[in-house]
Amino acid sequence: MSNSQKTFSPNFFAENSVTIDQPISKVLEVLGDSTGFERVTRLSGLCTGFELLERDEVALSAPLSEVTLRFEAAHNLGDELQPGARLVPRQHFQLEETIPLAFGWFNSKVKLCGTFSWDPENRNVLYESTGGQGIRIWRFRTFEEVEEGKKVKVRERIEGVCPAWLKWIVQSTTTVKHKAHVDAYPKLF
Repeated sequence: MSNSQKTFSPNFFAENSVTIDQPISKVLEVLGDSTGFERVTRLSGLCTGFELLERDEVALSAPLSEVTLRFEAAHNLGDELQPGARLVPRQHFQLEETIPLAFGWFNSKVKLCGTFSWDPENRNVLYESTGGQGIRIWRFRTFEEVEEGKKVKVRERIEGVCPAWLKWIVQSTTTVKHKAHVDAYPKLF
């Protein structure tokens, strides 16, 4: 089975990066697999509830940056892998975000269901979620050693789709909250 290609046309996005004064091994323990996933998620000012669900593996036959794995069937023990494919871990989750509206006078709770997949070989991760009102988020994180391996540059890109009537609020919230979330990553160390 080949992976589903990312087919939606995003109508909101954000891209941010931060340099962390730690070696890559420490950064990957926290930001690069499910070990630190809950801590990373709760670091967001929007997260007001979080639950880890089942963990499985999925066959990856293309770069993680080009696919969506959210609805791929889990790999079953004994299933044959296609040539060139390999298994990557995937963690299912549910979370609740509280989104401020009308300059903070009102809040809206949004329930999200998603998966967090990581590719240890290529040092990148993929977060995918779907939520109420037809909002879909694809979030890709990479890690690059800098300053002779003494620090790590973490880059993260969000691409998403939402109904047109929500685009302004979703884009503006994503721009501000994503930057704050990524900028807070060093607090995890």
